[in-house]
Amino acid sequence: MKLAEALLILSDIQKKLAQLKGRINANIKVQEGDTPSEDPNKLRVDAPYLSQITQHYLDLITRH
Repeated sequence: MKLAEALLILSDIQKKLAQLKGRINANIKVQEGDTPSEDPNKLRVDAPYLSQITQHYLDLITRH
C-alpha cells in the first residue's frame, strides 16, 4: 500500500468518526417521550471498530 493511499483512507475514517460522533450526540438528546431517529447504542458499536482501523493505518503510515 502506498503512503498516499493510506493517508486518504485514514482521512476518510477520521471523517466517518466525526460524523458518527455527531450522530450519536444528536440521538442522545431527545425530548422525553420522543424516540431518537437512530439507536445511539448501535452507533456506539461502530466507534471502537473505526478507532481500531484508524490505529492500523497510523501504524502503517509510521512504518513507511
